[in-house]
Parts: sequence; C-alpha cells; structure tokens
Amino acid sequence: MIRRSLRWNPVRRGRIWPNRPARAVATALVLTALGACVMPEPVTEAERLDVAIRDLDAITASQAPVEGRIDLYGAMARALKYNLDRRIRLVEQFYASGEFDLAKYKLLPDASIGGGYLGRSNQAGSSSQSLLTGRQSLEPSTSLERNRGVADGRVLWSTLDFGVSYVKMQQDGNAVWLAREVERKTTSRILADTRRAYWRAYAAERIGAQLPAIADSANAAIRNARQAQARGDLTPEAALDFERRMLRTLREIERRQELMALSRAELAALISVDPAQPLHLSGRESLRPPQLPGDLAALRTVALMTRPELYEHDYKLRIARLERQIEILSTLPGLRIDSGYAYDSNRYLYNNNWFDLGARLSLQLTQFISLPARLQQNETKQVLIEAQRRAMTLSVVTQVHLAMRAYATKLRDFELARRILQNETHALANVRANKEATTAGDASLIEARAGYALAALDYYYTFAELQEAYATVLTSLGVDVFPGAQDTDLPALTASLRDFVERGLSATLVRHLAEAREARRVATTGSIPSKSAAPAPAPEARAEAGPSVGNEIRREASATGRAE
Repeated sequence: MIRRSLRWNPVRRGRIWPNRPARAVATALVLTALGACVMPEPVTEAERLDVAIRDLDAITASQAPVEGRIDLYGAMARALKYNLDRRIRLVEQFYASGEFDLAKYKLLPDASIGGGYLGRSNQAGSSSQSLLTGRQSLEPSTSLERNRGVADGRVLWSTLDFGVSYVKMQQDGNAVWLAREVERKTTSRILADTRRAYWRAYAAERIGAQLPAIADSANAAIRNARQAQARGDLTPEAALDFERRMLRTLREIERRQELMALSRAELAALISVDPAQPLHLSGRESLRPPQLPGDLAALRTVALMTRPELYEHDYKLRIARLERQIEILSTLPGLRIDSGYAYDSNRYLYNNNWFDLGARLSLQLTQFISLPARLQQNETKQVLIEAQRRAMTLSVVTQVHLAMRAYATKLRDFELARRILQNETHALANVRANKEATTAGDASLIEARAGYALAALDYYYTFAELQEAYATVLTSLGVDVFPGAQDTDLPALTASLRDFVERGLSATLVRHLAEAREARRVATTGSIPSKSAAPAPAPEARAEAGPSVGNEIRREASATGRAE
C-alpha cells in the first residue's frame, strides 16, 4: 500500500539535515538584503564643487592655450573645435551612429551557451499509483542523481523579431542622418553667433578704452559748470543745459560699456574660454561689407533645398512611416525556431548528450485586435509631422525674405554710420584747431570727444550688426559655412576657414544658385537636364549671378511675384 503521509524526515540514511541553522542562515541573508536597501546620501556641496573643478579642468585641458591676438577666423576655429554645445551635438551624432551599428546585431539569431552544477539534499525519487485499483504499482525509485553537471548551447531565431529588427535598423539609420542635420544647424548658429560676438568685442577693444577717460572728463566738466554757476560766470539755464547734455553722454557711455562687457563674455563662452581670462583681438580688421547675390527667387529655392530643419522633418517622417511597418509586422504570425545541443552527467540517462529542434508558430491576438487603433495613431503622427514640415517650409521662405531685407537695412545703416563718423571726426578736428584747450574740463572739447567716440563705437557696432545680418542670411539659406575637415589642429583649421570664407564661400553660393535655378526649371518644365549643360559659373563671375542686394530689395515685390 502507498503511504498516505510521506512527510520529510530530517533523519535519513544516517544524516541529520540542520533545520534550525538553515533557517538562521536564511533569516540572516534576508535581513542583510533588507539592510542594504537604504536611502543613499545626497551629493554634498564639497562633492559638487570637486566635480565642477574637475569639469573645468577637463574643458581647458583639451584646448590649445590662447596666445597672442585672435582674429575672426581664429575665433571661428576655436568655436568649431571647442564649443561645448557643438560637442554635445557631435556626441549625439556619434551615439546615433553607434545605435545603428548595434541594430545590425539584432538581426542575428539569439545564441547562448551555458553550463553548471545541480544538486539537492536528498535523493529525487517517486512512486506510481494504479489508476484502476488505486494501489501502489511501483516501489519508490529514482532516475536522477543527487549531484550532476549540465551544459547546453542553443540557437533561437524568430521571423517576427528579424523583420521588426530590420525595420528598426532602418529607423536608426535615419536617426543618424537626423542627428547630422541637427549638428549642421547647431554649427551654423554657433558660427553666426561667433561672428556677431567677435565684431562687437572688436568694437569694444578699439573704442572701449577711450570711454572711461571721456566719462571722467564729463563728470569733471559738470563740476566745473556748477562752480562757474556759483561764481556767476554761467547762467542757471546754460549750466542746466550743459549738465543735461553731459548726463545724456554719460548714460550712453554706461550703456555701451555694459554692451561691451556682455560681448566679451559671449565671445568667451562661444569659444569655451574662461570669461575671466583676458582676450586680445586682432589689432586691425578690414571693415569691408560682405557681398551677397540678389536673386531672391533662387535664394528661396536654395533654402528649400539645403535648410537642415526641413531635412529634420523629412527624416522624422521616414521614421514614422517605418514605425507603421513595425506595427503591421508585429501583428503577423511569427515562426520561432529553437535548436541546440545539451549535455547532462546523470548516469541514469541512456544518452547523456543530444541535439534537439523545435518550431512554434504563434499569433499575438492583442496586437491583432489593437492594430487599427495603432495604425490610426501612426497616421495622426504622420499628419502632424507633415503639418510641421509645411509650417517650417513657409517659415524658411519668410526667413530668407526677412534676412535679405535686414541685410539691406544694415548695409544702409553702416553707410550712414560711416558718414556720421566722418562728420564727428571733422567736428573734433575743428574744435581742436579753433580752441586753445588746456584743461580736460573744456566743454566743447569734451562734447566733441564724446561725440567722436560714440560715433566710432556706433560705426563698429553697425558693422557688427551687418556681419550678423550676413550670417543670418547664410543661416536662413542653410549653406554650410565651412564644409571642410574639422579634425585638424587649430592653426590649420584657422587657415582653412580664412581661405574658404574669403574665397570658397562665394563660389559655393554661386554653385548653389546655379543648382537652384536648374532645379526650379526642371520642376517647372518637367524636362531632364542634359549632360552637356553649362557648368556653374566661376567665382570670378559672382557679379553676374544676380543684381546687388540693394537693387533686389527695391524690386522685392516683383521678384516675389515671379517666385510665386
């Protein structure tokens, strides 16, 4: 008869199983695990400061030291190599490329190999009971050793996982191109900001040193005017009028000094230099206005063909469409094939090693039921991206128009500032020639000096704004300001930037304009360009690319009509 109560006997085959010690050990392990689950300590101020100091050291350790004076192209080269925001975009691009490389491995079957030891405290045995009589039909026996070693190697492959992984790899590939466009946009913005900040800091360095002395002279003149009024040499009306003019001059000087300090700090941040470190800019820069072609319709087409923001939406739309394929693939039946080799040291086995093969076809019913809703959500996402792309397309066209108009305005402002500076220069020369000034408090000389300094500062600042407007035009077009290699050393990068900006950039604009005109002609007529088409004009033919920007802006209405 089978015993109805087969309770575990701690005394078996002459061995005693240690119940209480085992429970004590298990309890100790549980308490240790629970004790380890404690709240971590917060970051202390000392730790935060230590990390910050090490970060600052790491930023400056990889940079070439600032030696001598920095010109515009040296500042742009430092921005390309050391700007932290651009470094982040480069790391993001590198990370996206790594994700694409890792996605290739997901196409491979899952392969695993393992082995180990299995043991138990007593013998694994069993008995049998007759289903007809309910009596024991076999005495307790075992077919499994208490201690044995096992090993196996398996290969698992799923058609569903392969298809989904393949589509996701295409998504990761588009994410690489998306990260590249984000890096292009960031680089263009950084170079534009560096150009503006450099010229403002240049104005501060050229004229800023004169402002404190002029401010001291103005304050001294105000004190002298009050003393003259007290002596009766000046009427109260004349003294108040003079003091009013001097105070307005002092306010303008204070405002300009604040702007100069901000421009230096901004330039230092863009080229990743400590704002406390003094920067000495080039002693002499050519204040020659940059030239732009004025074919507004072709410039609009260039922007539509090259702006990184538009490419970003194109890649986002690609990724969304691939997501639709993933939703469909995940609903299809999947074939899962499992095969491998196994080994077991159990001496009761007739075959201790063997190969096995299995196949299973399955269908996810929940995925199948929710497919229409998921496809509808994906369709909505695509519609959203397309709407954003259309809005960005109109915004790009508008930005080109506004940038060209702003450039024309700044070009006129720069010419007017130049004429004002000439006038103030002549006025200062006349005051010095006609008055015997022996003290710093001479009112006429002080006003003339202040007028000249502010006019000169306006002249340089207007040129900085002109350079900013020029960079804004390039940014609105989406043209790469420097498409060359950027992993060279700083002097070589500076030389390459100077060569490209001064000579190659105009040729690049001309080439883009020629391509834009040809693309618009093909899109309008539907004809395919012949192989014998005329090549793009040479850089020397820049003047023939279109009328000047000033003339084009004056004819903007008609040009816009032709573009539409």
